[in-house]
Amino acid sequence: IKPPFEALCLMAYSGLQDDQLGFNTSQLPETLQAYPGFKGMKPELLGLMSATKSFSGSGSKVSYQFTHLTVQEFLAAWFASTKLSVEEQRRLFQEKLEDDRFKMMFLFLAGITGLKDEEVYEQLFHKLVHVRQLDLPENLHLPEKKLKQIQSQIKKEHEENRNSLIDTHLFFLAHLIYECQNSSLSPVLANLVAEVELSLEFKDLFHCTVLTHFLLTSNISLEFLHLKNLTCEKMRVIHQVCCDYREVKGGSDEIQAVDEPTSTIANSLTFLKDSTELRLDYTFKRTTPPPNVDTFLYLLSIKQLSTIRILIHSPNFKPSESVAKELHNTSWNKAMSNCFMALVRNKTLKRMEIFGVSSSLQPPVQLTGVMVELKDVFSANSSLQHLALHQLGLTDLAMAQISVGIANNHSLKTLDVSKNLITGQGAVCLFEALVNNDSL
Repeated sequence: IKPPFEALCLMAYSGLQDDQLGFNTSQLPETLQAYPGFKGMKPELLGLMSATKSFSGSGSKVSYQFTHLTVQEFLAAWFASTKLSVEEQRRLFQEKLEDDRFKMMFLFLAGITGLKDEEVYEQLFHKLVHVRQLDLPENLHLPEKKLKQIQSQIKKEHEENRNSLIDTHLFFLAHLIYECQNSSLSPVLANLVAEVELSLEFKDLFHCTVLTHFLLTSNISLEFLHLKNLTCEKMRVIHQVCCDYREVKGGSDEIQAVDEPTSTIANSLTFLKDSTELRLDYTFKRTTPPPNVDTFLYLLSIKQLSTIRILIHSPNFKPSESVAKELHNTSWNKAMSNCFMALVRNKTLKRMEIFGVSSSLQPPVQLTGVMVELKDVFSANSSLQHLALHQLGLTDLAMAQISVGIANNHSLKTLDVSKNLITGQGAVCLFEALVNNDSL
């Protein structure tokens, strides 16, 4: 089996180099054509290739292709790991690291070889996230104020360009590290992004696993960390990865795995440093069940949390599902009641945004009943500066409760209650409260 397998690996590698997915008979090595399984229109070829017959004016032709692109990429990685020298492998990384066609092959290659030389791969990582040095114009014949405006704009665009570049490539590099299980490469990558306001989007559960592994193994000290597109299910994965990592490191006694991980979330996010400013974007989609009653209670116990944004998509219940709709609304009210109770004790949160998302005029939830707890938040909390309560079915009664708290609050700077069910009566309550408020 070995000679034809090696011939397949060579074909896979050469095809990837030439961006070739199909091969005619003349392109098949003699080793394959001499293989006993290579017969007729259904060659076995170790189960890795298939044949297709096509007809034209000049007759019929047979072409061969790998059963899946992933098979070709894995065989190409196997060829590179066994037939290329270490120096040739590094050169391949250097030449093709930015080529999307080779990304999956590199992930396989990382898993096979382990990417042992940290210094070499630091140079390669740096190449991928490198942004040219910023050169600010100085000798323009412009007024000083205008020159500073231009320099400020250039700095802003440069920073956005760098952040965008890192957002684009960070997951791929973190995935490489995860596949090779060489944790010493995590600090190498972390050093390249340490000065960036890092934004990580958890697109799916595997993203959660890879990015959490990177944060844990890098020992990175971030000033700002933005975790986007979180859900309860994704938080469970993050929590479990943290628990597994601590168990491997011998610290399993400090974190107990439980059914609802948010109950220990404040302890499990060990990649957060005391100085990290954390922002969470939490999404509840149409098919997502309401949060556990204590979900936000425990999220708000994360001492580094400065911003939390909660998106609540309308579940679009049918008219016949009135009981289910009522249970959904009750669950949300209980969860938000605990959320507001936690805000009374919270000393770090600066911004809370709760957005109802609905394609109809009906809000996804009705939260008027829990606004009495929010009244106490305004009186006791001195850190919250920005609050958005958008399309949550709030009525004049809710506005009356909120206004009582606002009258005694001196930290809130902005309040968004748009797309609610507030009339002129609710607006009057707010205006009267502003008489005693000197910050909003």
